[in-house]
Amino acid sequence: MVLKRLLQIWGVLVLSVSTSAIAVPSQKIESKEIVFSILPFLSPVALVKRFTPLREYLEHNTGQVIVLESAPNFPEYLKRTINHEYDIVYTAPHFVPLSMEDGHYQLLAASHNLSAHIIVSESSRLKGLANLAGKRIAHGPKEAFLVVIGKHLLKEQGLVEENTPRYVAYKSHNAALRAVAGGDVDAAIVGKFHLKLATENKLRQIAVSAEFPGIAILASRDLPQSLRDKLAKSFVDIKDTEEGRQTLKKIRFPGFQSAKTQDFDALIPIALEALDQTTFKLRN
Repeated sequence: MVLKRLLQIWGVLVLSVSTSAIAVPSQKIESKEIVFSILPFLSPVALVKRFTPLREYLEHNTGQVIVLESAPNFPEYLKRTINHEYDIVYTAPHFVPLSMEDGHYQLLAASHNLSAHIIVSESSRLKGLANLAGKRIAHGPKEAFLVVIGKHLLKEQGLVEENTPRYVAYKSHNAALRAVAGGDVDAAIVGKFHLKLATENKLRQIAVSAEFPGIAILASRDLPQSLRDKLAKSFVDIKDTEEGRQTLKKIRFPGFQSAKTQDFDALIPIALEALDQTTFKLRN
């Protein structure tokens, strides 16, 4: 039976494991719950429901007791990551340089590259980015990577100062998409994985950003190297087994691949601009 418990006043949800999973050999690391944190892009309950299959897959592959945890918002999630409160971290690409600066975390894997897509109604007269000056543009949480690179794209195209669009933040990317479909805004910033839904809602793309590294998986170096190796293999090889493919299907995720920390270096200035974290010392 899966148990749920709330931690702290923010209502951060941690998913405990089944009673059968607790009966793990009492080696030092195996007697400790491994905290797997998930970026808070959904509600705590929705995150637990969505990522429980991945937790179970990792438990099966590693023999460890793993719990899911998140945070109330993106800045708090980054803060807790930097404070080493998590063992395994599912995090946004632009959080990676900040999270890894002190060497506490090891990069295990990343998803395939991401890009931001600007969509409008099929009936809209807007044809390109230049037409978006002063227009209402919907987006998800402002710290979300798709939003960050979407706004970066618009700035690069000269939509600054008096030409800056009027950004309207929504709780999710899907909500931003629906705002365009409903005529509440002129355009929206979404991801490639939203384009099918966009087409279904009679929306079309007018611009796309460059591609950037995707969601990253980090692991604390406090975990034994052997366990980190098992975790890395579990993520990278997830598409190679039927169990892994079914897990990806359940969590609605395309999969993971090997990654290098250098892949994320180009995101440092974007991260600083977006998060206003100029006090963080980043590696050269």
